Amino acid sequence: MMIQKKKRLGKKGYTLVELMVVITIMAILAATATGVYTGYIEKAKTASLLDTAHQVKEALLVCEAEYIAKNGNDEMMFWSDEFLKAPNHPDSALYPYVGEVTEDCTGYTLKIGKDSNGDKMITGFTYETEEYRVIWKRDGDMTVTKKE
Repeated sequence: MMIQKKKRLGKKGYTLVELMVVITIMAILAATATGVYTGYIEKAKTASLLDTAHQVKEALLVCEAEYIAKNGNDEMMFWSDEFLKAPNHPDSALYPYVGEVTEDCTGYTLKIGKDSNGDKMITGFTYETEEYRVIWKRDGDMTVTKKE
């Protein structure tokens, strides 16, 4: 018995139990951190999409105002290819303003309505990426939902 103790005292290293305890602690910490960071990633994606949608909204309103100033309130503007194409399409009216930031756009629809004078106006849009859908209504806020 004394010989075994002497051999043991002379060796450096960790026992299997000590290693298992350390690995277990690291696994618990990793599992906890993963759950926390997943929420941050989703919040960051949502914030990024809201920022992009805000830029698209502003670009739409600028294009609408410029067109009306130049041509009057001609409702054909809203049915032109320039307005109906996705903001990341080079022929879109929005491309000079937001083309580069909307490269993730996979679907885009424009909503048209009438103002209190009966003139046509942009009332909203739907902007889609592979994972998310952003909806803006002129009278309301923007909403971001994850596609299922």
